Amino acid sequence: MRKMIIIAMTMLISVNLHAQQPANRQQAMQRIEQQVRHYSEAFELNEEQAQQFGTLYKAYNRQMRAIHDQYRHERTAEGSSLTDEEIEQRILDNFAQSRAILDVREQYYKKFRKFLTPSQINQIFEDEKAYIYTGKTDIFHGSAKRFNRRLEKQKPPIVILKQ
Repeated sequence: MRKMIIIAMTMLISVNLHAQQPANRQQAMQRIEQQVRHYSEAFELNEEQAQQFGTLYKAYNRQMRAIHDQYRHERTAEGSSLTDEEIEQRILDNFAQSRAILDVREQYYKKFRKFLTPSQINQIFEDEKAYIYTGKTDIFHGSAKRFNRRLEKQKPPIVILKQ
């Protein structure tokens, strides 16, 4: 009886995880479509440029996602520690991931540059960094610099009292 319950629970969990995967993928696709529309409007692209940008931007995102997936590490449970070998491997993987990201950015910079200005491309890269590194902003609220400036404005002023 106990084995049956364990098997049933395992099957339910695997079915649930499998069902969530397409939903997450669909949400990601919708987010990318939203970004394409946003940038096309913000950069005032004509229909042909918007089409070209959309195709290129989606391919760029696929490559970036593949890099992040390739170097994704399992999170360690709280209280557990990694061996020096595991830590070293993660550091080396981070170097490799950074190189791969740089290569993709360079490759797509050249492609985007055919119809976008350097400042427009920079905005895309800055927005991406803000989204990845802070997790607290998205393309609709601007780049990392603008996001950080807004945060600075929210900090209470530092008062220095003279004695």
